[in-house]
Order: sequence, then structure tokens, then C-alpha cells
Amino acid sequence: TIDVWIEGDLTLTKPSSERTLTVPGSARTVITVASSDRDGRLMSDTSSHGPTRDSRSKPELFAPGMKIRAATAGTRFDTIAASGTSMAAPHVTGAIALCFSKQARLKRELPNALQIRAALIATATGMDGNWRADRGFGLLNTEAFLKAFDEPEATRGAAEEPTT
Repeated sequence: TIDVWIEGDLTLTKPSSERTLTVPGSARTVITVASSDRDGRLMSDTSSHGPTRDSRSKPELFAPGMKIRAATAGTRFDTIAASGTSMAAPHVTGAIALCFSKQARLKRELPNALQIRAALIATATGMDGNWRADRGFGLLNTEAFLKAFDEPEATRGAAEEPTT
């Protein structure tokens, strides 16, 4: 068996969907997001699968990323429906931005990257808590994620990286 990570087009005689993550999604400090339909029932066939080459559990979670309506570059009012992890990742980014806004408004310390990652994993829904190569630990649950930081700071306990 040979592990090969190549950006761009590659034809394999025996293609596999296993371990298809590439940079930046395989980076240690990056939160990697898989793409699904709006309800999280169907996974996008363009999402890369984990784990990483060194067996870390990525992606961490999945979010809606299929047929997402977004602004069309270079226009003032046009939109386009697009699909993929490039459409799923902004859902998670937006949830993190809401968290920062809420914490700042309440004059609380902002969570660090490890705390954010741990809270996203802990609050992901739609699965049994076990990691899966195509969808991580579950579907982004923005409401539960925001509530995860409502506890007193001393009880957050997400200073360590999850063991998965």
C-alpha cells in the first residue's frame, strides 16, 4: 500500500474514498468540515474522508454544504447555488463568529482554538458520538455550540485536545 496526497486531478486504477484529506484540512490546528445536504442526511461526494495519514480523526464534523445559495463574485445582487466543503465551512465559521460576538458582548474571555474544537465535537448531533471517516462526530449544532460556553469558565475543561 502506498499513501499518496496529490492536489488536482489523479486517476487511480482502484480508487478509494479512504484517507483523502489534503492540506489545509489535514493540519493539526484546522477544524475540518465535511459537506452534507441541509438536513445532514446525504453526504457530499466531494468531501474528503479521514483519518489523516498519522491517524488523527478528521473531519471533526459536518455542516450543510450542498446547493447553498451564495453571493456571486463580481456582482452586486446575483447569487449562485454551489456545493462542497467550501460551502459547509462557512456555516462553522459563522457559528464561531457568533460565539465570539456573544462572549465579547457578555464581557467574557474568548475561547481558544482547542476549546472551540472540543465544543464543536461535543455538541455535534445526529450520530452516536463515535467518529466516522466521512462525517466526523456529527452535524454542526449552532445552538448547542453557543450554549456550551454559558457554563462558568472553571467548568469548561476543554484545555486539552480531545483524545480522538
